Amino acid sequence: MEKKKCSLIEHKDIDSKIFCMECNTYMCNNCESFHSKLFPKHQVFNSDEDLNKIFTGFCKEKGHPIKLEFFCKTHNQLCCGICIAKIRKEEIGKHKDCDVCTIEDIKEEKKNKIEENIKCLNDILNKLQKSMEEIKSTIEKMDKNKKEVITQIQNVFTEIRKELKNREDELLKEVDVIFNNKKFDDKVLENSEKLSENIKSLLSKTENINNSDNGNKLSSFINICLNVENEVNSIIDKNNCINKYENIDYKTIEFIPRNKETYGAFIENINKFGILSEYGPDDIYDSLIIQENEIDLIKSFIGNNPKFKLLYRASIDGDTKNDFDKKCLNKQPTLALIKNKLGNRFGGYTTQNWNYDKEYDKKDPSSFIFSLDNKKMYNLKNKNNRAIQTKGYVIHFGNGDFCLGNKFLTENTGWCNKNDRYFEAEFNNLSYLENFIVQEFELYHVII
Repeated sequence: MEKKKCSLIEHKDIDSKIFCMECNTYMCNNCESFHSKLFPKHQVFNSDEDLNKIFTGFCKEKGHPIKLEFFCKTHNQLCCGICIAKIRKEEIGKHKDCDVCTIEDIKEEKKNKIEENIKCLNDILNKLQKSMEEIKSTIEKMDKNKKEVITQIQNVFTEIRKELKNREDELLKEVDVIFNNKKFDDKVLENSEKLSENIKSLLSKTENINNSDNGNKLSSFINICLNVENEVNSIIDKNNCINKYENIDYKTIEFIPRNKETYGAFIENINKFGILSEYGPDDIYDSLIIQENEIDLIKSFIGNNPKFKLLYRASIDGDTKNDFDKKCLNKQPTLALIKNKLGNRFGGYTTQNWNYDKEYDKKDPSSFIFSLDNKKMYNLKNKNNRAIQTKGYVIHFGNGDFCLGNKFLTENTGWCNKNDRYFEAEFNNLSYLENFIVQEFELYHVII
């Protein structure tokens, strides 16, 4: 910010030290010493301060160098006498038609208001501090969880790499054993080369003997012939040893990862190995309705090897529509499990949201109902659109396949269509169809 100069003409080149609101004047050190003696009660400010950003008690409107003694209720702001003047001209009389009072009149109201604001700020501060603590705790948990997940992944893949290395070492040792058993005698090739040289040398000798005139040295000639015969016999024996390697039936060794299909599936499984899930362990293993040996059956009905997160259990969360809504609205896809007081266990699956503000009939080709007792799944009764109906009920599958009304546990408002041949044929119990009394109901979010 540019330094203000003293307002006195004789000191116009000297930097100012203070500004007096009442005199509307910038003063240097010399002027300030006289001013403080003449007007000790005037309100002054350091001239380096931005007067627009500090409260001086004086009106900041242009040409209004007087104190703020009034309050405009219409605009909720302080104003001066010029601001409320009856004349409306340029910067004068901006609040002449407003609801105006003195600052003394508004004192108690603003005092009460500031106490409310202080209380509000303290409440916000307390909540903010609590939120900050929770956020900090959440961040710490996330950092800890991240490190744990990284360690889990590293440990699993370290074990996998270890097993792969062990298998690799086993196969390499097996290769050594196979090829060592098939290996030639180390000296076969060396002996073959030597024998070849011996034969060439002997041929040269026999040519020299045939071309020479032996004369009186017949005995010597005969001796040489005998030596040649002996060497030829030796050569024939050695050659026979070498020839036995010519007709070996050698079969090429090839590494086959079982078969190409297995290899491809193995690579594909590696590429899909492991998942990251925010839900942790599969909640359905703690179900009060389904047995552990039936979980794979349910998974086969749905496909893609899903996991299950428990959203709602009637015996704990309550049996009203509102109880269900708090836990389950807008969750998809979901699996419903029901057990009635006769011990029948069944349910349904849908990919639709449980949202009562949407359509009454929800088309869902992926939906189905099933019997756990009979290990079978069925299409919904309304085969044309396979609707999931939810309006007016806690849940409602199909066109009357089965549904649970409000307070289905305490007031027995669940029912099943007595003409439903699926359940009638499977359970063969008309009292079940006509008197649908629920003992437990669970709803799971299906994570695929």
